[in-house]
Amino acid sequence: SSLRRKLLAFMKQEADLLPSRTTTAPNLSSETTLVDSPENFIVPFPSGYPPCVRYLTYPNNTILAEARLRRAEAYEALSRIQHHLRIRSFLNAFRVKNIRGQEPNTRARELQLQVDNKVRAYVLRYRHARERYLRLLGVTTNPDPALQDLKDEDVRGLSQRAIQCHETHEEGLTAEEHARGSLSALNNDNGVQPTGRHHASRQKLGEGKRMLSWIWYSSVSRGNKDGSIQINDGI
Repeated sequence: SSLRRKLLAFMKQEADLLPSRTTTAPNLSSETTLVDSPENFIVPFPSGYPPCVRYLTYPNNTILAEARLRRAEAYEALSRIQHHLRIRSFLNAFRVKNIRGQEPNTRARELQLQVDNKVRAYVLRYRHARERYLRLLGVTTNPDPALQDLKDEDVRGLSQRAIQCHETHEEGLTAEEHARGSLSALNNDNGVQPTGRHHASRQKLGEGKRMLSWIWYSSVSRGNKDGSIQINDGI
């Protein structure tokens, strides 16, 4: 098949460029798998091997190239998650407002299920790409603040209430910082030393569920030069 020929060509080219790989890092799939079911053949990448084997087999530029590839893959998957969550939010609002009857509701739920399956697929792809990216860097803590650990509770869509909570929260922080600066200047004028402790505002019950997930924010790695966390322009 076409896929088998492409895999064989890739393996031949890799053997010419990296002759030591066949001895230090054998294939993760057997040749029988390549012949019988090439779609299940595991293509060897540096991230698929332990560090001791990886650095003996692949040059550093190859490892860094895959790290850039995995990072881009994680960003793309995160963008697709946002896209399908927007579609899911629109479908929910449209179904509640316009669809009546059992048969139309069944069709709408089937369409919504398709979107949910795509969201789950891209969540798995993001987690896989991020895990390989961190593995190639050889670190346990993420150096990229925009690629956080994606938990199931983080995968939630947009709602008008969540956006309003975000705007209210931002306005409250701005007013609090302004008042804090004025109070600090007044204390300095009066010779009063600041205590360094600030009272954090308590969240009301259930308010955390209304806040936007971190996936809707952008950070320094997405173009903000000052390193601040801002809401995504796509909202």
